Amino acid sequence: MARTSRRQVRRAAAFTVATAAAFAAWAPTASAATTASVPCSTRSTAKKFLAVDGDINSYFTAPAGTFEAGATGWALANSSVVTGNEPRYINGAGQSRSLKVNSGGLAVTPIFCNAKGEALVRFFYKGSAGARIHLHIDVTNTTSNLNSPLDWEVPVAANGGWVAASGINVPWMYSGDNTENMQLRFSAVGGSVQVDDVEIDPWKSL
Repeated sequence: MARTSRRQVRRAAAFTVATAAAFAAWAPTASAATTASVPCSTRSTAKKFLAVDGDINSYFTAPAGTFEAGATGWALANSSVVTGNEPRYINGAGQSRSLKVNSGGLAVTPIFCNAKGEALVRFFYKGSAGARIHLHIDVTNTTSNLNSPLDWEVPVAANGGWVAASGINVPWMYSGDNTENMQLRFSAVGGSVQVDDVEIDPWKSL
């Protein structure tokens, strides 16, 4: 009979703990208070990242996600709309603004409707040397009042240039009408970051 060493047992235990911690980030939890369902608006979509990196999916812009008219509806702490657009101008050549989040700052979208199949978030980002951009996605099932968070964090480009974030999967917590409330929270770690053109991919519309 094969013998199991103490080292193997410790490794297995460590793997189990790490795996449990990873899945805990996806585990639904109860919201503090009942949240009313936010109606879905009409989606205006385009293949905005096709010329950027060959992404053939269509996208619509999150509320005030271009920042051209400010950050209407967003909650900003140590953050502000500044001059300077992402260089691919996916929402129009005349655009000229983006959102700056200083170190320790926070920028939170209004709660908005996310329908079944609207499964990816993309945006442009850049930052100061050594900074990291953090995105917290929170979705809520307005029938059960359960919510499911997801956290994503990466370093900015070393050269300080703009980067198009790869598709970030949105958690699924759909209510009976196949919608969920969603909110995005951007923060900066170790330096300042800029964000522009926050987009959602509605797979169901392709």
